[in-house]
Amino acid sequence: MIAMLKGIIHHLGPDYLVLFVSGVGYRVFITTALRSRLKAGTEVTLHTHLHVKEDSLTLYGFEDQAELQLFSLLISVSGVGPRLALNVLSCLTPDEFRKALVFEESKVLQRVPGIGKKGAERILLELKDRVTGSAREAVRGAQDVSAPLGASGEALMALLALGYSRAEAAAALERALPEAGTEKTDELVKLCLKILAR
Repeated sequence: MIAMLKGIIHHLGPDYLVLFVSGVGYRVFITTALRSRLKAGTEVTLHTHLHVKEDSLTLYGFEDQAELQLFSLLISVSGVGPRLALNVLSCLTPDEFRKALVFEESKVLQRVPGIGKKGAERILLELKDRVTGSAREAVRGAQDVSAPLGASGEALMALLALGYSRAEAAAALERALPEAGTEKTDELVKLCLKILAR
């Protein structure tokens, strides 16, 4: 699997680039936000997802692991393909997407071309369940006995699943816990997101 590419941008298309790496040109689809910041002839490193179909192999590229992680979350939703997931990340910043997911703001997702009311609600429902579920599994499977458990542990894992670094998530949790007055994971995550947005 191709996980990362580093090379010179040979050509920029409307939603892709051709990256020249060791004598090979790779066509990589990218977000419009990333496209606007790149120039032909410059070097770039992309974190990539290789989408495999019976009749094609397609590469999607991202600036960092956090954006790639959000892309992977989106394509795990039934009915959301890689092109639609790329549209989401082209129309919404990672922070806007995280907030829409946690605060269940379907109207924010409906700003994306190709996503209607039902599609937005399905994304919110499935991703909220997946993030919460993966957080619980990560806490249960943690080998480090000093790892936080309970609501704070689940909130930490949920923030990591949403693409925040461990340092960012831990700092937000440290500030959120005295304010929280609750042991509910959802409430902790929402408070952490407000803190991270300040």
